[in-house]
Amino acid sequence: MQRFWQRLTIARQTAPQPCVFCDHANLETNGILYEDDQVMAFRDKHPRATAHILVVPKNHIESTANLTPSHASIGTHHDTSIPSSYVTLLHVVEHMLNIGKDVLHQECLRLGHVPAVFGFHQPPFNSINHLHLHCLAPPFLPSWNELRYIETPLLRNFITADSLLLQASAARPTSHCK
Repeated sequence: MQRFWQRLTIARQTAPQPCVFCDHANLETNGILYEDDQVMAFRDKHPRATAHILVVPKNHIESTANLTPSHASIGTHHDTSIPSSYVTLLHVVEHMLNIGKDVLHQECLRLGHVPAVFGFHQPPFNSINHLHLHCLAPPFLPSWNELRYIETPLLRNFITADSLLLQASAARPTSHCK
């Protein structure tokens, strides 16, 4: 019996899991609020706040740690002295954040009076292995859910989009062209 459970555990670890965010047909039933050639935005299936929108890239990217030069860059990059990985990270996250702000504002016109939260869960705290930006307008439902969306240096379970952009900008090498 123990051997059966070991094999089952190994099979679960090696079997490819379908990505719910890559299944665009599934998302359409959830009500896509915005879509372009790079990203789509929709309401979270299990909202944790009054307004809870997710913005996901159409290309499968597992997490912020997996953003690499191979991912299609959003926007234009002309400075060849700066590695494309930094530009890609910045453009993907900036685009997701801009779309998230616009869609959340449309969903919740009182956004100007509420401090909105925009960020990403970090592995191993993410529930779905596809990069997705949480766009939330409090109050949180129930209120303890706020703890899931607070950036804490000790746990590193959640990072705000602004912090991620700041880290990427700080890590970006500067051009040495004269």
